[in-house]
Amino acid sequence: MKKVDALETIRRSAFSAFFSIIVFICLVAMVCPSQTMARFVPNGEATGTFLPDDIYSLSGSKISPDGEVVIIGPNANIYVNNINQSIKTVAINLKEPLTRSVSAIMYYDTGNGLNESEKASSAAFKGDEKIVFAISESAFCKAVRLDINIPYKFSNVTVYDTQPVAVLSETENFWWEYAICIAVSIVVFVLVFLLDAKFKFCDKIVNCIKRNRKNILIGFAAFVLSALLGVAIEFICGSLFGPTSAGERFNVYRYIFICGIVLSVAVFILFARSLKQKPEKLFLVIMLIAGTVMIFASPFGHISWDVESHYSWALNSSYIGPAYVTEADRCVITNQDIYWSKENIVDNKKNIAFTNGCDDYVVEESVGSGTIAHIPSGIFIALARFFNLNFYWRLTLGRVPNLLLYAFAIYLGMKKLKSGKMILAVLAFMPTNLFIATNYSYDYLVNSLSMLGIAYFVSEMQQPDKPISLKDNVVMCGSIALACVPKQIYAPLLLVPFFLRKNNFEKKKRYYTICASAFLVLLLMLAARSLTSVMSLGDVRGGSDVNSMLQVKYIFNNPLIYAKTLLKFLWSYLSIASAEEYICNMAYIGYGFGHGIMVALMIVTAFTDKNKYDSNNKYFCVKAITILMFLGLSALIATAFYISFTGVGYDTIYGCQGRYIMPLLLPVLSVIGSGYVNNTLNRKLYNGLILGCCGMVNLVTIATTMITRLL
Repeated sequence: MKKVDALETIRRSAFSAFFSIIVFICLVAMVCPSQTMARFVPNGEATGTFLPDDIYSLSGSKISPDGEVVIIGPNANIYVNNINQSIKTVAINLKEPLTRSVSAIMYYDTGNGLNESEKASSAAFKGDEKIVFAISESAFCKAVRLDINIPYKFSNVTVYDTQPVAVLSETENFWWEYAICIAVSIVVFVLVFLLDAKFKFCDKIVNCIKRNRKNILIGFAAFVLSALLGVAIEFICGSLFGPTSAGERFNVYRYIFICGIVLSVAVFILFARSLKQKPEKLFLVIMLIAGTVMIFASPFGHISWDVESHYSWALNSSYIGPAYVTEADRCVITNQDIYWSKENIVDNKKNIAFTNGCDDYVVEESVGSGTIAHIPSGIFIALARFFNLNFYWRLTLGRVPNLLLYAFAIYLGMKKLKSGKMILAVLAFMPTNLFIATNYSYDYLVNSLSMLGIAYFVSEMQQPDKPISLKDNVVMCGSIALACVPKQIYAPLLLVPFFLRKNNFEKKKRYYTICASAFLVLLLMLAARSLTSVMSLGDVRGGSDVNSMLQVKYIFNNPLIYAKTLLKFLWSYLSIASAEEYICNMAYIGYGFGHGIMVALMIVTAFTDKNKYDSNNKYFCVKAITILMFLGLSALIATAFYISFTGVGYDTIYGCQGRYIMPLLLPVLSVIGSGYVNNTLNRKLYNGLILGCCGMVNLVTIATTMITRLL
């Protein structure tokens, strides 16, 4: 008996140690990064010196008698005139070391005035006594404008006709940072050990592996055979179609795509038995295969919406403390031309080589934050950095956790449903949704967790005699609440749980307390963000006519005119004709395949994916409330973009993309069918056809929008 207890303790300790080691590595990667910093210093003698008295003009700042530049407005800068010489370096010499890191921009006038094509960026770190700008090619300069948006004291500005020299140093890490990592890891070890003693996680995992060891071995064999068969097929393709534009007979991207097709066919065969009762298993595997192909066989570059912002948030999330930015990071964050995706494999490889080549040194510190949706990507970026992977792999691997979280959230939702599994699968498999889930974004979290929460709600509606457990209550409300954190405009989705109907409603007070608490927290967050948005001018991407405060005033002064504008927009926005925008819109690489197929699958599953558990669909009030909520939320989303993104008084609404209604579709499609329908078709065939069509649409979309750019 003692021997058994000792073995159990050893096994539990090993299990806990495994998790604590993973946590330790993640913490070290995020808290104590080991990177090389490049500080630029002038080289040679200065060819010109300009004192504070030589400043020609100031904007958004003023100079105090002791030489301190004080920020008094936005876009602060100083303008130095009468330089009139060829220069390669400009340095601001400070009276006192910087108290924090700063990013700065210098515009230089070569006779064409100040413009975006003639500028240089620089960064200085805490403790630096100079801010140095380098001009790549010697230029005869008349004047410079220095944009530095923090207060600083400077002695003078000096110019040089030689390039600056990079002085390299390692990022500084302290012993107490490592001590914190060790302490947290020990706490994790203890917590996992105690939780495992109570819930037997280790035993469950071991037993699961033992029960499925045959399937695991078969799956691994299928993967290996698919990889080998893919090599043979790719060599045949290379012989038939000739070399790529880079002169290569073996196209790695096409090979990944071929492996995806072969492996998809293999898993369809392997999971055929579970299609009738547990189609979510096949869904999960096909989703992971298609998503993995989409990540690793996609063109390198800016292919999705707002990548520069989302990658910046993910990069900030990869550090606990200030983020270190390399020149390669800055290519993405500042949306430089080199990061825009190209049309062939040659330019694609050049982009990868260029960014990998400028990733050696830290050139800037960023004191920012991410969002809850970017933390998983941040952890993967940190791990890639810890293992010294190049920029391409760091950027690519940062997209993987989004796919994993998206796929497993939908899997859990399908597993929970008693009916409507294929409705959820079709929505999740829309090419636009999968595309979002395989790129830097927070929409993957909004879509997946909102659908998970709604799936839990629908499942409870399908079982009116079953009391709702605390766990299901928390998962339902918690998923929807977390989904709304990045986009609080969806907060009204938390009203959905209030309409739950139960014949046996135990602990009703507890249920509604959890629902109300989640809703009130989100409502307060939405109110705070709305106030900030209205007080601001609005989203600058909407143009110079955007002004949130004036737009709100216009709506209140002209309610009937705005109502007409809103109804006209919604008529088009919600029509089937516009469904392509949220079904197969692949952002900057075009539109995917299968818009008509996915629309047909939505309609077919909405009316036929029913059984005896859909009795609540007989109630008109359930349908009416759901549809009214869908229309109301659509109007609220459109109004938000009218206020923040559309010019004052316009008769249309800009910026409201079709993909924004995706979190609203599941509840509508779940109730529009008849509650009297009981689908008696062969479920194995029915589920297989739908999942097969979904997988095929996504693979063809990958071929037409991605692989064609990599030949």
